[in-house]
Amino acid sequence: MKKMGTVLLGFAALIGLTACGSGDENSSDASAEDKVIKVAAQAPPMTDVVEVAAEEAEEDGWDIEMVQVNDNVA
Repeated sequence: MKKMGTVLLGFAALIGLTACGSGDENSSDASAEDKVIKVAAQAPPMTDVVEVAAEEAEEDGWDIEMVQVNDNVA
């Protein structure tokens, strides 16, 4: 149950942060590069959250690129 709560909290945070974008969706000069989000993840529970969020975001045309790091400083 605790793991599921962590997954849901991480997913909600990811969606909340993506919703705070300042771009205009109707802009004609938006390129495909504007639809890429890079997310750094360290531990396996968070990498699972990023993978699930990437599947959901892909439906809206977003591409989430996960970058695995070894420590919190990176």
